[in-house]
Amino acid sequence: MHVMHYRNPEGRPRIGWFFATAHWRGEPVNAEPTKCAGIGWHHLRQLPHHTVPYNATGIAHYLTGDTFSVHGW
Repeated sequence: MHVMHYRNPEGRPRIGWFFATAHWRGEPVNAEPTKCAGIGWHHLRQLPHHTVPYNATGIAHYLTGDTFSVHGW
């Protein structure tokens, strides 16, 4: 749904891919607990205050219909 070219906090360029689904079965699982503090379901317009900035920006662009953005440059 959205692609973001961003620079991570260490200054390295990255590409973020944002996907959407219409159906889901089961519960999400945090497969990388050493890298991720947690996983949860949140309304797209009510993200937690501690959402990673580039994720929040990508979701905001998705909500406006943008398919590409840049962040951190």
